[in-house]
Amino acid sequence: MSHNYKMTRAYNEQNWITSIDDVQRGLKCNCTCVDCGSQLIAKKGAVQANHFAHAPDEQKAKHCKWSYETELHLLAKEVLNNNKKLTIPIGNFDPYSFTLIFDNVDIETPIDNSKRIPDVIGYSKGEQILIEIAVSHFCGTKKTSEYRRLNKNAIEFDFSNFVPTSEVITLEEVSDLFENSNAKWLSIAPAGFIGELCHAHERQSIKDLIFERREFLNKYEQEKTSLNAAVTFLKEQLRDLSYTKNNLEVIVKNDEEKIRSAYRKEYKGLVKNIKHASQKLVQINENIASRSNLKNEIDEYEARLRSALNFKNQDLINKKKKLLEDINQLNSVKNFTIKENKESAIKAFQKEKKLLVA
Repeated sequence: MSHNYKMTRAYNEQNWITSIDDVQRGLKCNCTCVDCGSQLIAKKGAVQANHFAHAPDEQKAKHCKWSYETELHLLAKEVLNNNKKLTIPIGNFDPYSFTLIFDNVDIETPIDNSKRIPDVIGYSKGEQILIEIAVSHFCGTKKTSEYRRLNKNAIEFDFSNFVPTSEVITLEEVSDLFENSNAKWLSIAPAGFIGELCHAHERQSIKDLIFERREFLNKYEQEKTSLNAAVTFLKEQLRDLSYTKNNLEVIVKNDEEKIRSAYRKEYKGLVKNIKHASQKLVQINENIASRSNLKNEIDEYEARLRSALNFKNQDLINKKKKLLEDINQLNSVKNFTIKENKESAIKAFQKEKKLLVA
């Protein structure tokens, strides 16, 4: 885990675990690290959360192995010691939750007849409950086997998926973690109220399973009988279908011969018709080719006629133009002649008039 998480628990002068909230600021806290034993400074300000830090120039601190896991273990023990209660599962198969109220809690105390030191020992109704807290290291087979050999109630809580929401872990987070994390029994004492609860639950679970098995077997037998009847019915249908299949094969074989004979006749007729159609197609293609040649000749003749007509049309246009020019020229001569004749007539008239007047 990240080393950005802050230390909030340390040893005080009496070598007891104490909280950062219960000591003075700075070196006046007189606290030491729970891992390396070096001197600590209590940092209590307005910016960062209150926490401990190793004092400068502490040689021991260079080899300190304190981690967030160390902090989580300490806080878990503190929560159990303060609350004096724990929610546990009753039974291993489909367990239900049960809240234990502790009369007393021991932290890091060896158990009788063993060198094993569980994280916490809780006492409830005269019964001892060993509590292990797993973050990255879980109890091995040797420890589990020893707990079973000693007939101890031992339970392990899985905190491996816990992720703090800030740079310091709070007691509230750890308390919620006990309520919501996975827990499993490493060992259950054969006698005592916890064992009785677990064994009674397991016996009831076994009874329920036996009842469910009986119900399942009854249902299985009913379904088996129904399926056997269905299989018998299907076998009878299969025999009928096989008989029908054999009859149909004979009929199909006879019809197949008739169909093949008719097909051969029809095929010969089709071949003959195709041959005749092919000949007709050849004739049609020849006629199309002949008509194509005739069309080309007609197109050439039409082109020649168009050329001749265009030529004659142009000649007529030229003649018309010449005729118009001649008409215009004649009109000019006519007008000139009329004008001259008119002037001559007027002069003669004037001359005659003078003579008559004289």
